[in-house]
Amino acid sequence: MPNDTIHPPSGSNVSDESKDPNKIKKSPYIIFALIVVAGIGWIVFQGTNVTNQYVDALCDYVKVRHKLHCPAVIASDQVFGPGSIVHLPETEAVDQRIGLPNSSLVSKACLLNGAKLDEFRKSLPEDTPVSFDSVKFKTDKKIAIGGSLDIPKMKNLKFRAGPKWTSGTNVQLKAKRAWIRRLDEQLLRSEIESCYVRHECVQSILNLKDKVVNNVLIVEGYEYEFLSSEGRILSVEGAVKQGVIEVSGKGISELNLKNRIDAPVVVGMDFIRDDIIKAAVPCTKHIAFDIQGSSNVAFDGSNIKKTESTAAIDAAAILRLEGNEDSYPPGPPGQKYASAGLNSIATGIARVSRISKNRLKVSLDTYGTGSFINTNDGITPTSVVGSGKVRGQINVLKRYAGPGLLSVNWSVSKGPIKIRVLSPSGDDLYMNSIEGVGDFEQIVEMAGVYGVQVSAGSGFYAIGRSKSGDIQKGEVWADLVQVVNKKVK
Repeated sequence: MPNDTIHPPSGSNVSDESKDPNKIKKSPYIIFALIVVAGIGWIVFQGTNVTNQYVDALCDYVKVRHKLHCPAVIASDQVFGPGSIVHLPETEAVDQRIGLPNSSLVSKACLLNGAKLDEFRKSLPEDTPVSFDSVKFKTDKKIAIGGSLDIPKMKNLKFRAGPKWTSGTNVQLKAKRAWIRRLDEQLLRSEIESCYVRHECVQSILNLKDKVVNNVLIVEGYEYEFLSSEGRILSVEGAVKQGVIEVSGKGISELNLKNRIDAPVVVGMDFIRDDIIKAAVPCTKHIAFDIQGSSNVAFDGSNIKKTESTAAIDAAAILRLEGNEDSYPPGPPGQKYASAGLNSIATGIARVSRISKNRLKVSLDTYGTGSFINTNDGITPTSVVGSGKVRGQINVLKRYAGPGLLSVNWSVSKGPIKIRVLSPSGDDLYMNSIEGVGDFEQIVEMAGVYGVQVSAGSGFYAIGRSKSGDIQKGEVWADLVQVVNKKVK
């Protein structure tokens, strides 16, 4: 589909640079890229000069106002962020800008095969709102009518000088909002030291050849405004209607000239301090373990308000609720009818605990009893519904390629408890609901994270004076030993 162009109102005399190549002296393009989250599409920056004035003006603002480094490529916040790894040339120029990351601590290239981000990164980066002033920059005063403006393309639009363009016309960039995203330096240091990260990925960081990004300045909803020599401020749409600019692009119309980039993009960044990096001690283990887990108890009923309790590993989810079976049917004012039985009750406790570096314990105990209530229609039973669940996981980190003996053992006093063993690629090596004592063994070759998932769940329903509940308890432990010449090392 050919490119469409929106021209200023009829009657204006717009020159065609293709007919008169002497009017615009073309120099090499500088191409910048903007990776947009939706679709990972590139937005290309083009200019008629070797030095893009827009980037200079924005970079100057970022360096002076926020004391940050400028990116060579204005990219999505999914590209630059806390943990991104960038390379800095040995000789630093005054106007040096940071190139695209060559990797990231949270990328598949750095993490062991099978590692999940929520297992590796214990804390999320924090966003702090900051002010972002309008950035003004001047265009080439010698630009001819129809010549390309030295400003970045936005979306699929390209800007040219219109018949009413004057040398006093300037452009400013403003943003809807801006914020700094950061992660505590000590948390980033712990990520560098994590056994989830491949050793070769952090070696250049420890040698201070590469830098780890922490603070990033993100802007969202940025757009252009055109400032005429008479002091008028025009939007892109207004500038087109006034003949100040022409806009061309594939499939454009006057309805889509709201030229705002809503995707968050990074315009500045900083790095972890060298002294923090020098203090980091990388993981050198061939085999490591990590245990995670959570527990939950939830209750509902006729006279019990729906409530739940959730706890992380090594803490208990505890819940006790008591329903009020007293009733107030129509009758003399203030008359109270006593309930026909005891109040309904629901209790529960669930816990996942770390017993050692490679051993966990799960326990789940839920109980409930219903009751009765007086109504005008007679005695009505009340009900209690409850559920509980526990989920733990032992991650076995195999940080070497070659054979190893993976073993999983269990002792379940109250079951059943479900055990599932996953390979780094997500394939099931073992899955069963078990009781009593048992084990599973298998020789494994692939390097990566082997997951031993342990889960249990209960549910009960009690109505009237009936009682219901469930108890599940058990311990599970995993181990991995290296196999050398078909012998366990």
